[in-house]
Amino acid sequence: MDAATATRDVSRNSKMMPGDSSTDVAATPVRTARGGTLHMENGHFYYRAPAAVEGDGAPPDLEDEGIDSFECLMETSSGTEGAGLSRVRFSIHLPRPEPSVGASHVFTRKSLPSRATEEQVRVRYTPDSRRFEVLTLDARQQVLRHAAGPTAASQAPSGTAFRADHVLVCITLYNEPPAALAQTLACMMRSLAHARAAGSRRAGDAAVAILIDGPERAHPEMIPFLQRAGLLPRDHATPGGVTRFFQSRRSGHDIAWPEGTRAVEDDEPIGVVVCLKDRNHGKLHSHALFFGHLAARLDPRYCFQLDTGTNVDEGAMHAMLCGFQDQPRCGALASSVGTAPPAITDGLVMNWQHMDFEMQHSVDWLAETATGHLSVLPGQFCGFRWEALTAGQRREAFWTEEEIHGALLDPRQDPLSRYLRGIEEVNPVQRMMYLAEDRIIGNELVLGDAHWHLGYAPGAQAFTDPCPALPELLRQRRRWNNSSSACRLWMLARWPAYMRRADRSAAHKARFSCAMVWQALFAAKQFLMPAALASMAILLATGITLTLQRSGSAPLVVLGVLVLLAPVLLQPAALPRGAARIGRLRGAWAVGTFATVAYIIAHALEPAALLLVFGPVLLATAMVALDSRSRPREVWSRAAEYAVMDVPMQVLLWSYSVRHMGDLSWGTKGLTDGPAAGQAWRRKTRLVGLAWIAVNAAAIAWALLEPSWVFTNLNPVATLLSASAATGVTAALVQRLRGHIGRTRAAAAVLSAPLTPPAAKGR
Repeated sequence: MDAATATRDVSRNSKMMPGDSSTDVAATPVRTARGGTLHMENGHFYYRAPAAVEGDGAPPDLEDEGIDSFECLMETSSGTEGAGLSRVRFSIHLPRPEPSVGASHVFTRKSLPSRATEEQVRVRYTPDSRRFEVLTLDARQQVLRHAAGPTAASQAPSGTAFRADHVLVCITLYNEPPAALAQTLACMMRSLAHARAAGSRRAGDAAVAILIDGPERAHPEMIPFLQRAGLLPRDHATPGGVTRFFQSRRSGHDIAWPEGTRAVEDDEPIGVVVCLKDRNHGKLHSHALFFGHLAARLDPRYCFQLDTGTNVDEGAMHAMLCGFQDQPRCGALASSVGTAPPAITDGLVMNWQHMDFEMQHSVDWLAETATGHLSVLPGQFCGFRWEALTAGQRREAFWTEEEIHGALLDPRQDPLSRYLRGIEEVNPVQRMMYLAEDRIIGNELVLGDAHWHLGYAPGAQAFTDPCPALPELLRQRRRWNNSSSACRLWMLARWPAYMRRADRSAAHKARFSCAMVWQALFAAKQFLMPAALASMAILLATGITLTLQRSGSAPLVVLGVLVLLAPVLLQPAALPRGAARIGRLRGAWAVGTFATVAYIIAHALEPAALLLVFGPVLLATAMVALDSRSRPREVWSRAAEYAVMDVPMQVLLWSYSVRHMGDLSWGTKGLTDGPAAGQAWRRKTRLVGLAWIAVNAAAIAWALLEPSWVFTNLNPVATLLSASAATGVTAALVQRLRGHIGRTRAAAAVLSAPLTPPAAKGR
């Protein structure tokens, strides 16, 4: 608005515009007849008395100014084509006479273009502070309201609060400390800046949404941190039953980063939205707000999901965006999420988690991609193509809690609608599946009407927090193991229906069948972990017997000493002075133990069988060493420890998972109390546990009764499991070679392309 409008006098019954700011904050003040001002700041309308009379103890109120009402012009995102903003004009009518303690009044504003009815907004005017406060949209039991953020209007470009037509990032927050959120946000902003500099996204078209799952569960220092950082206004109080969104534009220089967080050296502002939910509703409800409200209004091209505590690498967003651009039919992308390389003084739990993630990225996920279906999109960090989630349909945003829960009755069959139906799921099996919500949304994308597939971007690295102790690791893997098994069985049950679909070609069905066969083999391998441990023990016992006959007892003495040292060396080092020495000694112990076991087993196996057993382990370790940022010596020492301890750890984790299959709680972050399961569900889980014991006992008996199967002294269980591992490593190697060939051809095409001379400029 022009300067003349901003400085005009106001008389009784006149219309006023306290600013035409796109962010609803720090609007240009409008002068009143007696020299006061009306302005808007942090979502509140303030009346400021003239300075000449402020000290006499009786400042004039709006009645003295002769104002009955004033009109405001606000801008809010409308979710329509174009700039995505809608100008909304409303009037505030003042009471007569003005009460001395404040009063609540209702004014009506014209609804957004997508709404059919008018919305009533309750406003409270307090004469003491001379301000109007927008309390709630209560006429339609409105639960979502957008409030002004703390960014100055001068920092926002004219005509837009923020845009996210290309990238929209969701950061879910529960009870994590402020330092974790600051580190996650800083890493994401650095990655977005790197992607912009690399040319994989346009400037000014990204936004980050931070969703706080209820203030009562948040860390006590989280709200003060967001206020100090400039992402929440100081008076952010949320009325009961209202979920509020605070929006602003911030660059890395604008945010007050806490001590210990490396500042973001970037001047380009991005949109930042802080969603403060009225109470804790769960992670899936946060996804409903993100996808069903924010993404539906902003209509981005790509949506990204990020957990607080996960720190993305600087090049991660560039790798993800390039992955989407290179694969036009890729509906979602998995990133390479893992834990940071453990220190040399960390114990077995930390080292095993790190190597387990590394093996998944370098072998398991590449093998799944090669066979045709990636079974998981890591919830810590993954990306979605918005068009794939919505099946190319325009979605109306959720505005009320009733509309969110109404998604259960949505007749549409797009993947997002089917995914959000789990908000009020009461079936225990479905509850267990939704403990792995990242698997469900990927399965829905693959089974949808459009031909989307799931991809994997190995270059998009991110690091998440590991479980520091064994009890927490047991609870986390109980959730992961049980939910992933339920999702895998659910997917296998849809295999016959997929083969009968008329909208799938023979090639699609063959590829899906190959993927399902691999998923079934993988599920069987996990189910038979106790039998795998027993078969390896049988093989080792055979090797010990033959070693005594051929080489004497020296190798067995060495193995015995190494076993006795294991309880000491596999624990975290407690003494600072001897910590590094113990860590190096543990690496030598791991390599020595693996070499001794291999030497003993070599006495029992022929060369082909020995290659089948140890070849996949060595080849997988080599692939991990190629992908890892650690030194090769550290990778090989960790891999040796992982090879020795992986199967016993898996048996421990799966035994705990089967024993606590009836537990439907989250398991980590203090969420150990889940929904109560009925007697019928408990009986079913007990039957599953008995079946697990019976099948593994039968497999162990088979290994004992038939010590030699295809190869001499190699029992059938060890043969099948080694063949499965060799198949997976081979598939991963083929996928790796295919990716390398594709990149080489793309680079050759760029180099061989003729140079086009620039067009001559016209005179």
